[in-house]
Amino acid sequence: MSVVNCTTHGSQKRTRVCTHIVDTLVDRKPRGMYWTSDDADEPNAWCSDCNASYEASGEDDWSDELMAKVDPQILCFACFKLAQRINGFGVMN
Repeated sequence: MSVVNCTTHGSQKRTRVCTHIVDTLVDRKPRGMYWTSDDADEPNAWCSDCNASYEASGEDDWSDELMAKVDPQILCFACFKLAQRINGFGVMN
């Protein structure tokens, strides 16, 4: 498990999210949220628009073109949970 030092929450588990999830934390507008954990048990999340682009691509994996749209950003786990709440989800443990 990788750790990141958040200026708000201190030392936390690291997560990766699409840039639009970061926008949600800034403006508090829900954009939908899909997530999974990778092999390192690091949560990864993306918004509804990124998910629609992925599904429309018909690919089995995220292409370089899709990843450019996603523009992955690092968040601490506490910020990740806040994004979940803004998007109307119960919090992941």
